[in-house]
Amino acid sequence: MSDIGIVTFPDEDTAKQVLKSLKKLEKDKTIKLEDAAVVTKGDDGKVKISQTLDETTAKGAISGGAIGLVIGTMVGGPIGD
Repeated sequence: MSDIGIVTFPDEDTAKQVLKSLKKLEKDKTIKLEDAAVVTKGDDGKVKISQTLDETTAKGAISGGAIGLVIGTMVGGPIGD
């Protein structure tokens, strides 16, 4: 079973630094990352997703759903509204 963790940071640079640290921990076999992404929302309200790991179609569908949930939470509803 997989766990999903969502963490917020004050800025994109901090998020990317934490992700870099997590990738090092994975390389050292301390943790296992199945997927990771940095999701940002600009001042203009546009959401940007930076995928960081290669994924298969099945993993992509699952992680895409999770990322969609995060975006929905950030935006406050369907992006089209």
